[in-house]
Amino acid sequence: MEYIQGRDRAIPLDYNGFILNFKDWDDQFTRYYAANKNLSLGEEHWVIIHYIRKYFSLMGVAPMVKLIQREMGISPQKIGQIFNLTDIKDVCKLAGLPRSFGFI
Repeated sequence: MEYIQGRDRAIPLDYNGFILNFKDWDDQFTRYYAANKNLSLGEEHWVIIHYIRKYFSLMGVAPMVKLIQREMGISPQKIGQIFNLTDIKDVCKLAGLPRSFGFI
């Protein structure tokens, strides 16, 4: 099992790199995860991360990319550019979501 550092503990990840328990997340987790991806987080990143987390906490699945595009006015390509990631699922990993089949 893989782990990533949270604020005060190591947080377990599944074999695909997703957090196992949504409630284990803290902002430090995302900072460490981003550092491992050589990503510097700014306000634009955090707005998207918090949107995804809020949606997941209400619906139990990650939002579809089209929903993010409509609700936030951001295209999937722009999300990829903002996060400098090739796989949009990495954004869910940054947001501390467990593996979900709702995204994409």
